[in-house]
Amino acid sequence: MRQKQLESISDESEVLRQVTGAFWCSKDPAEEPMLVAVMLKFDQTKVAFLVEGDDSLTLLDAELFRSGDAASQLVDFTSASPWKEAIGLPLLWAWEMSNQQGYFDGFQVEFARDVASVSVIVQMLGVAGEVKIRSVPPDFVTMPIKGCSC
Repeated sequence: MRQKQLESISDESEVLRQVTGAFWCSKDPAEEPMLVAVMLKFDQTKVAFLVEGDDSLTLLDAELFRSGDAASQLVDFTSASPWKEAIGLPLLWAWEMSNQQGYFDGFQVEFARDVASVSVIVQMLGVAGEVKIRSVPPDFVTMPIKGCSC
């Protein structure tokens, strides 16, 4: 289901409306809360990116994700970077990411009106039992042409 659901969201040009993070909170106040899921709400669809084990990330229908654990807390990320720049934009592209050992450990999502528009690119990675979020600059790098004889 991983790519099929994202493919459908992209094909339907669904717009990102809300982003929520689910944190696991230890009973030990000395331990920092850990982000264990990120939920994206589009026009018609809700999906959850959920950490599994130490370094794996999976995609679920958000209706299947239940934050019923008393030690969890939901936080609205809609107005936080990098998500605030993506709100109101459709999902243009989505990638599954695997490392050099073949382990699936993340997703990259790109939000933009079309391929010519400035986009918002976000990576979500499963790292040490939590979700890490990385913003990717949308600029293409121009390589030097010195030495090109065309």
